[in-house]
Amino acid sequence: MRLDYKRFSIAFIVLFGIMSVGAFCVNYYTDMYGLRDSHHKHLANLVSTKTHLYKPRLEAKASYYTIGSSRFLRINISRLADELHSHTISSAISSITSAEILFIAKQFKKNNVHLIVGLDAFSLNTQKMVQNNRFEEALHTNTLPYWTNLGDFLILIKEKITDFVFQRNTNYAFEQENKQIAPDFTFEKLEQTYFGTPPQKNYLDYFNYTIDLDEITELAKIVDSKDIFIIFPKHAMHYELFEKYGIKEQYFKAIETLVKNTKARVISFYGVNEITSQKDNFDTLGWHFKPKIGGLILDRIFQKGDYLNLPNNFGVELNASNIDSYLQAL
Repeated sequence: MRLDYKRFSIAFIVLFGIMSVGAFCVNYYTDMYGLRDSHHKHLANLVSTKTHLYKPRLEAKASYYTIGSSRFLRINISRLADELHSHTISSAISSITSAEILFIAKQFKKNNVHLIVGLDAFSLNTQKMVQNNRFEEALHTNTLPYWTNLGDFLILIKEKITDFVFQRNTNYAFEQENKQIAPDFTFEKLEQTYFGTPPQKNYLDYFNYTIDLDEITELAKIVDSKDIFIIFPKHAMHYELFEKYGIKEQYFKAIETLVKNTKARVISFYGVNEITSQKDNFDTLGWHFKPKIGGLILDRIFQKGDYLNLPNNFGVELNASNIDSYLQAL
């Protein structure tokens, strides 16, 4: 039997058209990445770092945006939106640089939105081995709206089937990460990984550590009183290394510069306490806190849950009056 290529081509085009229309409708209606609403979505999707999402996220003009490193992947964006009483979108990106933070903050502020900015010592290092401004590249790349993306459509269908079969909720990924047991690590292991000679490949976050205080000052001044800066926590062993290798002095100067030049709230979770001293609160090498700690961070910021029983130095609101004494105490 001869294959009728004309009919086959027509059938293929019709089928592709039907799938495309179906994908558009399903993607738009379900809004899996939370461009229109942050509720009843997979938390992992709300903080997805897929490059093609950054441009539509900016164009969505939500009331609040998060900016920061992959630590924001451990913050419940849906809950954050509830606490802020506003639509909130994540724009976190792994291994973010200070230049990327400043660039995307400026873009968002053009839309008169508010920001939750997370800061880490490594992200402020201007010598970090990231060659390009990934936000700038994403915003200048012409891509079709994700509503038309067949790949996202198939991912969504798979998620729905998996959730139904295994009776999973939208918090499943967070709950699983809390249960994970990271390989044990020691001070010597951290030191060799991040500060060895040379540091291990892919761990060059503190190499030639340098902070641009002018960049920090500019970031501090473009925000307003409804914005929030979060100084994220790390395992306590990292703080010992910061002091030993001169990171602490520069990082503290950056925090001081930020606080003395901004109208935004600045809340610091830096410091040694029973939370940052527990290895089970972090993943491999004490690098990321687990989602359960992300929940405690929100408890402190919004004075919810069991926040009164948290360590006194876990979430200190900083201002021009207390910044000097706070840093001296550390």
